[in-house]
Amino acid sequence: CPSPHLIMWMLPKKIKLITSILLSSSSSPNQSSTTTTTTSSASPLSTTSMQITTLNRYAIKGLGPDTLTSIEITKPHETFPDDRKYALLQSKFDSKFDSTNPKWLHKEHFLCAFTKPEFMAQFITRYEILEEEEDDDDDDNDRNGQQTNMLTLWKRDSTMMNEDAIKETCPPIFGPVDISTEHGKSELSTFFSEMSGVTVKCVVAKSSKSSTTKEHTHQFGNTQAGIKSINDTRCIHLINAETVKDVGTKIGVPTLTCTRFRPNVIIEGLEAWKEFDYIGKSFTCVPSSSSSEEEEEKKKGIKIKFVSRTVRCAGVGVDPLDYPESKVLDIPNLLSKHFPEHGPYLGVYAIITQGGCINVGDTLQLCDDDGDE
Repeated sequence: CPSPHLIMWMLPKKIKLITSILLSSSSSPNQSSTTTTTTSSASPLSTTSMQITTLNRYAIKGLGPDTLTSIEITKPHETFPDDRKYALLQSKFDSKFDSTNPKWLHKEHFLCAFTKPEFMAQFITRYEILEEEEDDDDDDNDRNGQQTNMLTLWKRDSTMMNEDAIKETCPPIFGPVDISTEHGKSELSTFFSEMSGVTVKCVVAKSSKSSTTKEHTHQFGNTQAGIKSINDTRCIHLINAETVKDVGTKIGVPTLTCTRFRPNVIIEGLEAWKEFDYIGKSFTCVPSSSSSEEEEEKKKGIKIKFVSRTVRCAGVGVDPLDYPESKVLDIPNLLSKHFPEHGPYLGVYAIITQGGCINVGDTLQLCDDDGDE
């Protein structure tokens, strides 16, 4: 049966349900199901551009982000480079994951922010993708052009809240280790198994062309939005800063941050909750006016389509930027209580429909058509 939060969301008469809410009997009550809806009373869509203020990549499911300034996506239906490429699968669920034929798994199967939010909030992450240059004179052709994925972890310090300061002044508690190798993944598995008391295994999908993991073909995301839209696990998550500000005011937590909701993209310049009106609509990423003509030509092209709202769960109960000072919040209940017209939803999922670049400072402009998938 639908959860009480979803029932509350379905009650208002003006809301017309277009996509049925499908909940299998095996799903967790807090599963991040997504629905696509429209409201019959929605006001005309604003043509105001949305400015991109933050770009985040979460290489390991459940750990913190790397904040980036620019991202290049070469093909449709891809996601941010290595976003949620790795995950810490609980060993008791080993049989449910096949690295050569990966399927979407619910977050309850992993050590992540959903299963251990306060534990995972302790860590600060740095993940670096390093490409080895090809050398024609190098006899070791097997190493030429290879990619290394270097992971380093620090533990948060309640006396020093600035992440950059911690990285600069405190020794790491793990790494740097290349987790693209079997040895590196084994080290990460051992580290988190010992730290959490839960036996886990670092997993990643392997390329269909070889036994390597250089290609990012499977995303350990919280949603099946991509699967339902394009039969692909890869998508991106967007948060409207004005919506978070509105929520913080209504629930009495003015310091509520967008980072708590683990977005890939944070946007500003859009009225609170207006992003929900754009489900099914497409946007083009337009370079900032400060870019040169040559830079703008290189950056043109990326196109995204909003495909569904994001249902929230216990995984966003802890704000890593304010851990351990902040209290745990029951976000789904608070959203349903203060915003019954929306229910436990905050944020939107989008798919990439055209490759290109996306940069901090760029704007998302509504396309005249709904775009192609």
